[in-house]
Amino acid sequence: MLRGALSRPAMSLAEMREFLGSVSGGESFMVSLYGDRASPLQPAMLDPITWKEERYGATDYFRYTLKLRIV
Repeated sequence: MLRGALSRPAMSLAEMREFLGSVSGGESFMVSLYGDRASPLQPAMLDPITWKEERYGATDYFRYTLKLRIV
């Protein structure tokens, strides 16, 4: 299992919730383990029970914490 935090400022709150809802059902997706364009993308699945959404400070930003399994 891979543990990490995901932040993506270009994604709206509704888009992020839609993405997490989709992959919580067992849909696989591609992820960069190192967060750069030079690394190859790896297929991954979300552990559906582990993700959570938290407001980041007193701002309009949210932090998403999740656990992935590389497949």
